[in-house]
Amino acid sequence: MKLIKLKETRIVTRSYKYRIYPTKLQEIILNKILKICCKLYNSLLEERKNEYKVNKTSISYFDQQNKLSKNKTEEQSKIYAQVLQNVLRRVEKSYNNLPILQGSS
Repeated sequence: MKLIKLKETRIVTRSYKYRIYPTKLQEIILNKILKICCKLYNSLLEERKNEYKVNKTSISYFDQQNKLSKNKTEEQSKIYAQVLQNVLRRVEKSYNNLPILQGSS
C-alpha cells in the first residue's frame, strides 16, 4: 500500500476596511438613525426580558418582527425596514447567547 501525500489547501480570507468622510448633514442623519436603532434595541430586549420574568417564556423573532412592522413609530418609519430587521436579528442573537438560556450559570 502506497501513501500519497496530498497538497495542503489553504483558504485565504481578505477583508477590507473603508473609511467614509460624511458631510455634516450626513453625520447628523447617521447619528439620528443610530439613536433610533439604539432605542429600538433596548425596547426589544426589555420586552424579551419582561416576557421571560413574567411568563418564563421567550418571544420569538417572528413575533417581534410582526409587532415591529405593525407598531412602527413615526421616526422608525423613516428608516429602511432592513435596518430595523437587522437590529431585531442582533437582539435575537444576543438574547439566545445569554448563559441563563443555555443552561449554564
